[in-house]
Amino acid sequence: MRTITMHAQMLEKELKGTLSSDASQSFQFMQDGVRRMRAFIDDLLRYSQATHSGSDVRLLDLGMVLNEALRSLGAAIEESGAKVTHDFLPVLVTDSRIEYVLQNLISNAIKYRRPGVAPEIHVSSRLVGDTWLFSVRDNGIGIEPRYQKDIFQVFHRLHGKDIPGTGVGLALAQKIVETNAGKMWVESEPGVGSTFSFTIHQAVGNAAATHGAL
Repeated sequence: MRTITMHAQMLEKELKGTLSSDASQSFQFMQDGVRRMRAFIDDLLRYSQATHSGSDVRLLDLGMVLNEALRSLGAAIEESGAKVTHDFLPVLVTDSRIEYVLQNLISNAIKYRRPGVAPEIHVSSRLVGDTWLFSVRDNGIGIEPRYQKDIFQVFHRLHGKDIPGTGVGLALAQKIVETNAGKMWVESEPGVGSTFSFTIHQAVGNAAATHGAL
């Protein structure tokens, strides 16, 4: 991928001023295609690692983890005018990749927003028995019931090229949760919004919690 990109850029630079508009557009299509392919490969590697490698388990303050995820999404949050709030978030011994799960769900809530409506996203958690239930609720475009299971499949996308993505993100997030003996699902109403939920087992003697304000 790097070799194709490098030589396409070299050729475009060498031929600058002599290319027709169609030829210039072809170079752009070539480089865009390579970028998309690299994104597919990166996501597939992450998915493979989530499937076959062990978890990086450690003590995590999920309030801080959420803040890190939001910092990574800072540009998208600012551009969309998104408002992100959260409730009580615990400190748990769990997989460090939980940050990817939160980041993916919040990123999707921003991408799949309703036209002209600023995203409102709320992250919540509550302890049910010995399991923490986390939810990410949004006011976006929603998902029709017939597609609510399909969206967790690798490469399954509902909105084509008009919204960027590889179709691996949700599948990877679900795989991370399942690798840690949890479950992930969605409840949604078209035109109203979606709530993605997932569970994390609470280890005995690991009950600590924190509040964080965004």
